[in-house]
Formats: sequence, C-alpha cells, structure tokens
Amino acid sequence: MSAGAEMEIVVQGDTIPVIEQDTSQNLDIGQATIEPFGLSALLDIQSDTNAAVPLVIRGKALQENGRVVEGSAVLRATTQFNYLPKPHVLVPGGWVPLALSPVHNFLIDRNILSLLEQLHAGRSNARLERIEWWCQHLDRPSVLLNPLPIAWEGDKGQIPSFSDIRHALDNARATLAGIFPKARTVPFDQNTYEAINTEIQATRVRQEKESEFLQEVCPKYLANTVARGQRRSIFDEILALAIDKDLQPFSIVMLCVFSSHYRSSEKAKYSIGHALLKPKQNYSEMMAHNALSDLRHFEVAALATGLFIDPPALITDDTALTALWSTLRPHGYVQGSSLGMQLDIDPALFVDLDSRDAENLALILQKYSRQ
Repeated sequence: MSAGAEMEIVVQGDTIPVIEQDTSQNLDIGQATIEPFGLSALLDIQSDTNAAVPLVIRGKALQENGRVVEGSAVLRATTQFNYLPKPHVLVPGGWVPLALSPVHNFLIDRNILSLLEQLHAGRSNARLERIEWWCQHLDRPSVLLNPLPIAWEGDKGQIPSFSDIRHALDNARATLAGIFPKARTVPFDQNTYEAINTEIQATRVRQEKESEFLQEVCPKYLANTVARGQRRSIFDEILALAIDKDLQPFSIVMLCVFSSHYRSSEKAKYSIGHALLKPKQNYSEMMAHNALSDLRHFEVAALATGLFIDPPALITDDTALTALWSTLRPHGYVQGSSLGMQLDIDPALFVDLDSRDAENLALILQKYSRQ
C-alpha cells in the first residue's frame, strides 16, 4: 500500500499540511482507526487496481516532531494498493482491507476457507498470491477465527443437518488451526452445535420460501432487462408473488430482487442485486441456495454488531456481498428477546430508478418497515 504525496492533518479544526517528501517532519498518531471505505472506492478499485482512493485515519495522541498535540486528529490522504484489496472485512459503515482492519475477531466463510486450502496445498495463481499476501495478517496471537458461516452454507446445496453442521465446523477449525498456528479459533462444544443447529433449522421455512421465490422470479423477471415502460407493471407482479409466498417486501432478499429489477441496460453500471443473485433463464435450486447462503452470512454479520461489544467481522472475497453491505450499512440491535437490524439504504442499490419508481419504492419500503 502506498500513500499519496499530499496529505493533511486536521487537529481540532486547524490544518497541518504534510508533504511526504518533507522528511524533516515526523508525525505519530496513536489510537488510530481507519474510516471504512464505501461503494465508490470498491467499484473504483475493481475497475482499476491502480486507482487512488481517499483514506481517512482518525486518532488521538498526535505527536508532531516529538511534541504532543492536544485533541483528536484526522489524517486525509489518497492511497493505492499493491495488491487488489480483497478479501474485504465488513465493518459497521462499510469495508476495510484485511491489513487495516480495526477488529481481530473474524467470521470465515467457505469461499475464503477453500482459497486458503488451495494455498496450503501448494497451488499458485494470481488470485491465490493476492489471498496469501492479505491473509498473512491472520496468523497472529491477537486474531480469533470463527468459521460459523460455513455451518449456514453447508456443502450439499441445501440446509445442513446437525451432523453436517458438526462435521463442517470441526473440519474448518482443524484446517484454520493448521494454516494459522499462531491465531486462535473459536471453540465449539455439544451445546454450541445444538444452538447453531436450532438457529439454522429455524430459518428453514423462510429459506425454502425464498428459494422457491428466486427460482420463479429470476428466470421470469430478472434474467433480462425490461423497458422502462414495463417496469411498474413487472414490479407489481414481483411484489404480488412475494406477498403470495409470505415474504416481507422489506427483507434483504427482496431488496436484492428490486436492485436487479431496477438495473441499467448499460453493462458499465454495476447492479448489486444482479451480481449477487446471478439470475438466469435456467435458474436452479443450487443457484438460489448459493445466493441465499451469502445473504445468511450478511445477516449473521449484521446481527452480531448488535449482540457483542467487540463483534466479529465477516471476511469475504465476494465483491457483490461487500457492495450490498456498503449500500445497506446494517447495524444489529436487541429488543427484548428478539434480534433485528437497521438498514441505511443508499439509493445506489437501485441503479436506474426514475422519480416515479423511486417514490413508489420508497413508499412500499416505508410501509413494510413499520410492520
């Protein structure tokens, strides 16, 4: 990672210009945190790995040439990455590259584990070289690895059984411990396995409904773009189908469907929902399962932010999932004995909305968000 030549430090409203070539100036910021990147930085880097993106560091205990400066500080710079900054770490407000993560408690999904296994087996290609460079930062005593998302996904294209869950988690923990001997892995016991199984089985009915819905809506409505004049009528048909299957129009899966529906015919305009659902004419149960597994990972990571003081952060190599996180900016909360999440929806989730469609969608989301 390299920083741009011109930077500035802002301390309690006063700006201290910093020129990288000026070696006479020595700055030290303690207790520093990186402001998460958002969707624009994600897409800029994806389209151009050499793109310079804004970097904001907030901290305290600033020292200038050994002199302590009172108050908090904000450093603004631009930065370029020597390696494409994937996998992403999903944190409240956006994402950060692994080496800049403010947390050290990580959720590991099957995709990341598979890439790590390939590395451990001695395979080599450009993607694995990138993964190796970033993931070296996981082999530290301060790091805690949790393969919980693997239990939700299963490896058979369907909701896993209790034995599947236990087998998958045991194998994942052993693999992670072998690859990162200095890091810690979350221990699981019989009570933990049973609790995880109870939570997963509780989502079975909803997942089956969502799977049936995606298998119907993806080939019929989302596989191809539609003319603007047809969008409202097709939107109504999609909404009616969702209500018929007892799905909440404000759910994450429905937001992805609406995102795909309101995509642009211009391929250069990135549609988050379309990239995540991958709708095709021959949309299968396995395709629906894979998409819904990603959304379960999203939900687990989001709800964790409301459950723990130091919540685990999901590591993912999936650009679409990172983009969804960056546009919904979820935050979990506990209300009584139930869990929920708040969403701060960025209009960028819906690439090609005209004013009437935007008003219609906003009214529907507002209506169902209150239910």
